[in-house]
Amino acid sequence: MTLNLPGEEWLLTSTDFLKLPQRPPRVVFVGGGFIAMEFAHICKRAGSPQVTVLEMMDRPLGPFDPDMVALLSEATAELDIELRTRAKVLEIEQAGTRYTVTYETPAGRQQVGCDQVVHGTGRVPDIEHLNLEAAGAEYSRKGIRVNAYMRTTNPAIFAAGDCADSGPDLTPVSAYEARVAGKNRLAGKDERKVDYPPIPSVVFTLPPVAAVGLSEAAAREQGLAFDTHFGKTAQWYSSLRVGARHSGYKVPVEKETGRLLGAHLIGPGAEEQINLFAMAMRAGLTANDIKGVIFAYPSYASDLSSMV
Repeated sequence: MTLNLPGEEWLLTSTDFLKLPQRPPRVVFVGGGFIAMEFAHICKRAGSPQVTVLEMMDRPLGPFDPDMVALLSEATAELDIELRTRAKVLEIEQAGTRYTVTYETPAGRQQVGCDQVVHGTGRVPDIEHLNLEAAGAEYSRKGIRVNAYMRTTNPAIFAAGDCADSGPDLTPVSAYEARVAGKNRLAGKDERKVDYPPIPSVVFTLPPVAAVGLSEAAAREQGLAFDTHFGKTAQWYSSLRVGARHSGYKVPVEKETGRLLGAHLIGPGAEEQINLFAMAMRAGLTANDIKGVIFAYPSYASDLSSMV
C-alpha cells in the first residue's frame, strides 16, 4: 500500500524484513495490522531492545474484537513493546544508517529514532500494470472484479486470491478460490462457484488472537437477538499450565436457536480452537450441541464447552 509520505522509500516490506542478515536493535512498525503485531512480537522475543508500533487508529487490529485486542495490548506492553495509537506517521528521515520517524498525535508531533522502519499497513493488489482495460476486465482499488465462478468481466479470464475483489485476503481463501477457477477453466463452463464457509482468521502473536464469524457489532447491525458469552480465562487450567496471563473468549449465541454467530479468542491454543468453532458453525451445531460433546481433557478443545 502506498502511503504517500516523505521518506516512504526507506520503508521495508515484510519480505525485506525477513531477508535482513541480522536482527536490528531498534525497529519501528508503521501500522498496527497482522504484520506489525506479529513481527513486533518476534523482534522483541528475539532480543531487540526497542520495538515501536505506530497505529493511526484508536487500537491495533481493527477487524478483531476490541476486548480480545485489549488483552493482547496488555500482553504487548508487558513485553516492553511501545504500542502508540492515534499516531499518524508524517515523515521518515535517514541519517547515515539510522532513521527518524515523525508522527502526529492528539498531543502534537513526536519523533522516534530507529535502525529500521517496516511497512505494516497492509498490501493492495498489484494489478495496475496489467493493462486490464485492454482486456475488458473491470477492477477497482479492492481488486479485479469477479463473479461467483471467479470469472472476470472478460469471461475468458479468471482471477482468484488477493488480486480479486472477492473473499478475505487469506492464504487458504486464495487456494479455495483458485480451485474453483481451475475447475471451471478445465470444464470449459461454470461448473463450480464459491460458497464461503465461516472463515477463521488468526494473528500469530503470543498469545495468538483468533476470530470467526460475526462480531458483536456486526450481529447488532443485522438486528440479531443474541447473548454474548464473554470471560477471561487466565485462571483456567489451559492458561495456568503455560503461565498465560492474558487469555479470554467472546462467543455471541443467537437467543432463539442457540446458533453460534461467531467466536473471538485470545490465549494459548486459540489458533486451533478457532478451527473447531469454524467447523461447528459450518456444520450448524448449536451451543447445546457443543456442550453435549465429551472432549478429551485436559486439552484446548475441552475449553469450548465452557465458552458457549
